[in-house]
Amino acid sequence: MKRKLVSLTAVTALMAAALSVVAPGALAAPEKAKDPTWNSGSLFYDLAGAEVAEGSNWTTDATNFAGFDGEGYVFLGNGAVEMNLNVPVAGNYEVTVRAAANNNGNRFDALYINENGYQMTLVSTTGYEWGTATVGTGEWVDGAYIAKPPANGIPLKAGSNIVRIHPDWGYCAYDSITLTPKFELSDGEELMMDIYTLPATVTLEDKATVTALQARYQALSKAEQAKVSNYDTLEAAAAAIAELERLEVQQPTVDGDTLTYEVEKGSLTGEASVKNTLVGFSGDGYVETGEGEGVQFSVSLRIFVPKAGKYDIAVSAAKLGEGNACDSLVVNGGDSLLVSVTGEQNHWALCCAGTENWVEGVLQPTPAVVELSQGENILVFSKTWPQSAAYDKVVLTPHTEDENPGEGDNPGEGDNPGEGEKPTQPSELSAVQKVEQMISALPSVIEQKDADAVNAAYAAYIQLTEAEQAQVHNVNKLRVSCARVRAIEAGDTQKNALRFETESGTMNGNSAVVGADGAMKNYSGDGYVFLFDASFTVDVYVPQTGQYDLYVIGASDSGEDKSDYVSVNGGEKLLTSYLGSSKGTWVSCQPGTEDYLNEKLAPAAPENGFSLKAGKNTVEISANWGYSCYDAVVVIPRFDMVITDDLDNAVVNTGETVPALALTAFGAACVGLAIGRPKRRKNTGEFGE
Repeated sequence: MKRKLVSLTAVTALMAAALSVVAPGALAAPEKAKDPTWNSGSLFYDLAGAEVAEGSNWTTDATNFAGFDGEGYVFLGNGAVEMNLNVPVAGNYEVTVRAAANNNGNRFDALYINENGYQMTLVSTTGYEWGTATVGTGEWVDGAYIAKPPANGIPLKAGSNIVRIHPDWGYCAYDSITLTPKFELSDGEELMMDIYTLPATVTLEDKATVTALQARYQALSKAEQAKVSNYDTLEAAAAAIAELERLEVQQPTVDGDTLTYEVEKGSLTGEASVKNTLVGFSGDGYVETGEGEGVQFSVSLRIFVPKAGKYDIAVSAAKLGEGNACDSLVVNGGDSLLVSVTGEQNHWALCCAGTENWVEGVLQPTPAVVELSQGENILVFSKTWPQSAAYDKVVLTPHTEDENPGEGDNPGEGDNPGEGEKPTQPSELSAVQKVEQMISALPSVIEQKDADAVNAAYAAYIQLTEAEQAQVHNVNKLRVSCARVRAIEAGDTQKNALRFETESGTMNGNSAVVGADGAMKNYSGDGYVFLFDASFTVDVYVPQTGQYDLYVIGASDSGEDKSDYVSVNGGEKLLTSYLGSSKGTWVSCQPGTEDYLNEKLAPAAPENGFSLKAGKNTVEISANWGYSCYDAVVVIPRFDMVITDDLDNAVVNTGETVPALALTAFGAACVGLAIGRPKRRKNTGEFGE
């Protein structure tokens, strides 16, 4: 009996016909188009968030298909999967799909782009290994039916594109889709693609990249700038970095060798929020993450580590739903570690951060050892799984390795100095640590007798490099201590008065610092400011949030009445007044609203004083009548002031959270001052002569 033969041409025609029919019914693709990652000249999309029909499933199970790129993958059985992809630039692209078969046979499925059907084939020589499925038109090659990509690529539109994978043979895992443009990008389009290289959560490690991208944008023509449709992403990245730079470096709670840091003190973005309802947290609360596919969050912590070295890292966390949770933790911009939150719902547990490791289908990360620098280090939490979790604190413990596992403590086998490794000697303090110790040793209430100690700490501080100065965690205590000494030496006898010299401020326009050759004498510090017709600012550092009286020491050097504006932290502009009758004499004035006494301007000071925040506050003095002289700004707390190492967390008479402040170089607070130098000033009980 003869067997009926079917030609390869006929087979090809039949298979092509299978894809020439009307596309299968669409699924409910996600409404929001998924943004790509731009990498090595191609757009990359993982399948997280795709709509998966019954008969197929989205999974993170790595038992068989290990090594997937994103959060998980789709195993295509007999149900379709559909995605909404954001393509930044319209044009023709080569389309490939990362895939793996469940055996060593080839796979043949259909892929639809905006309802246009294509064939997709995966040549699989080894089951469960990821490979590249090509997309195009079918051809027989060496006895195998292969999808050959069109030479000119597949057309895609700018913006939303619906991509659907429909099973033909099925039983194949799909991980990600890659689009490679078949055309040249313009300068604006190339910048737009490069913005997609930014991580979802930026850190200070990304500052140079963000700054370079911003510079490229500014160099573009207006027409090319208009093509950068994701510039808001770049702006958001720059804002996030600025926020990190303002964020105060958190000091640890120390218990023996263990260092603890509160997660709620970090910078939060996305669906992260601070809560305090789950019993058993430490500090002021904990951070709760959102739940659901597509939900994103980040928490960035700037932490101070007293000693460089290797540390074991763990997180006190609790799962908030029935399912286990998992998020990522990045240390100093390194590899992403996993924090797997298991155990009983709503109960705190100490979870090790580590690398991926599965035990009987449960994620149990292999604990990581992290290398930390002395001084500032950055930790960033971000979303990995859709389940919600609560994060309370990060715990660091110096890593120790058993030099002789199983050997016990027998002398002469590594424990006895001289026969094994030499015992560890206490390491010498770094220059930064020495300065920090000098600052920590300063008393909480500064008096005249403490001037030498403050002066010595300041002298040691200015010997540091700029980078080292930025690592001094308690620099604000030094700033405030300097201001207290200046007030004492200038004769400001009011309790806890702080004095800040105007000549150390920032001049704008025609404002100028004047020294010994100026008309005014008996100034404090190294000079004073002559305000012409612009403005200048002075940074004022206070130890605690609360209400303060504020005085501006000024004068008229011409015999004419003078009045200018003063604002604190960008607030209301209030008036100063210096009468011509006091020509050549420094006078203290409390800024206030317009009022008169004996037909002369006498501003009415705020009844409740000025609300200042712990750390830096900016006082701006701007010209009203102008042509005035200014020597200093003096602030006096309306409470018993205490100067601590951790100034920015000291809150008085308020339930508000103190805003995080940036650590900058010492700058305006003390530069150029001879702290402790006697001033020839008359002590009148006022703030000037």
